Amino acid sequence: MVRHGESEGNAAGIVQGRLSYPLTDRGREQAKTVARFLARVGCEPDVVITSPVQRCVETAALLGYPEAAHDIAFAEIDPGRAQGGAMADYAALEGMDAHGGESVATLYGRVAQGLDALPKTRVLLVTHGCVFKAVLAHLLDLKGRYWLGLRYGTCMRVEEKRPGVHALTHLLDPEAMVVK
Repeated sequence: MVRHGESEGNAAGIVQGRLSYPLTDRGREQAKTVARFLARVGCEPDVVITSPVQRCVETAALLGYPEAAHDIAFAEIDPGRAQGGAMADYAALEGMDAHGGESVATLYGRVAQGLDALPKTRVLLVTHGCVFKAVLAHLLDLKGRYWLGLRYGTCMRVEEKRPGVHALTHLLDPEAMVVK
């Protein structure tokens, strides 16, 4: 999984939701750093899927996958009326249902259905921070609320060790330029 690089909306502190914002120069550099990392660790996906949102599509292209398939199951949470507003006004929210958007439970259900529909092969998923959290909750069977801090351009590998048992095997934080 790869989180998209920083977008102009991120840099401006906007609740982007599914609005189209291109990557910033920094976001493009983050994506290029992830591309080098993926090459170094031998990432050779059979399938590449991205959120249909511009910042993810652009990140996938910079990773070398301009023809990646788009899947709405892995799109950003729908923020409802909060979309386009200042992130600072909504940062404490767990979901966006209070603003006519998606609840966390709905997001997690959507992502779980998308994951269950994926081919049983090596998949590279380019998506959003909230989707990362939903993927990990589903695959690692995490119950309840938990916090996951991911910088833009973060990359992690989730590997099924045996049926129903998943492990995180490596992580890149492009801001720190350190493999953890």
